Amino acid sequence: MNRERMTETGARVKPGRQVWAERLREVYPDREDNYDDDDVFYAVLDEYDRERGKEIEDYRQSNRKLADLFLSNPEAGAFLSALMEGSDVMTAIGESFGDYFETALGDPEAKAKYDEGIRMRREREKEMEDIQARQHENAEKNAEAVESFIAEKGLDERGRKAFEDFISELVDRVFLFDLDRDTLERLWRAMNYDRDVAEARSVGETRGRNARIEMEKRSIVTDGTPNLSEESRGIPARGMSRVRTRRSIWD
Repeated sequence: MNRERMTETGARVKPGRQVWAERLREVYPDREDNYDDDDVFYAVLDEYDRERGKEIEDYRQSNRKLADLFLSNPEAGAFLSALMEGSDVMTAIGESFGDYFETALGDPEAKAKYDEGIRMRREREKEMEDIQARQHENAEKNAEAVESFIAEKGLDERGRKAFEDFISELVDRVFLFDLDRDTLERLWRAMNYDRDVAEARSVGETRGRNARIEMEKRSIVTDGTPNLSEESRGIPARGMSRVRTRRSIWD
């Protein structure tokens, strides 16, 4: 039975299905699935399980790569371990690599690789600075449009916060290429919104025309009963004979 139960201490315990339904609503807040429906509940639960299984497998692969790195390059492993334990970078370098850097930088080939790494780092830093500057510029440029949109939709503080959280979560997922099925569904609906609305409008118009044509057909096809709408316009009703008096043969 899907009912609350009491523990020996008198505490209320929610049924497992209710617990899972609440968790799924937290994971998929923009969905309106009816978890009282067995098919819907178990389908979403299966989707959740597959997504978490993929995440766990990704973590395992990352851990495996780190383990392989530490085995092939113990100095790098020691360096990362020192950082995780709170050591500063320079101390961790000296402790983990010893005289390696001083010796390596004396070699022209090694020095060239080091300089290339410095160049790549500076390029990444410049790219990040440019991105942050554009973000700040766009935020200021679109601030009025954002406020106008929120006012137009009649959002209160709670609604605004929910909308901002939704955008932030979606942008973060796309930026990190965390494209699970739920994210793909959101993007798909957004991409096809105008087309779907147009198709729905077209279907509605077609149904309206068909219904109007059907009503007109019914109004003109009779079984001999006078059609009041036509009679009112002076048109003889179908199925009724018109009496005509001939005055002569020439008529």
